[in-house]
Amino acid sequence: MAISSRKGKFNRFNTGDTNVDRNLVGIEQSLNNLYENDLPHGIEFEDIALSTSDVIIKHTLGKTAKFIITDINANATIWKTGSTKDTITLQASATVTVSLYIY
Repeated sequence: MAISSRKGKFNRFNTGDTNVDRNLVGIEQSLNNLYENDLPHGIEFEDIALSTSDVIIKHTLGKTAKFIITDINANATIWKTGSTKDTITLQASATVTVSLYIY
């Protein structure tokens, strides 16, 4: 199952109080920097069965992706054998079920 985490940008508003408005500018800049980072815009994939053969996972990121293992049910090494703007291909040293955050 894939779960998207894409959110909108922070929209600053003016309160009329100089100190509050200055703080809001800082908050806006910090949140927009975070928004522009690739990591928050990933997709969680759960219960992906990997083996010693290539497994192609389709995503909708529109770019060459990276991954983070968020859950694993056995001891195995996992590596990327290929990637396109729509897929990531993974392989494992043993049969294993994983959850992945692809970003």
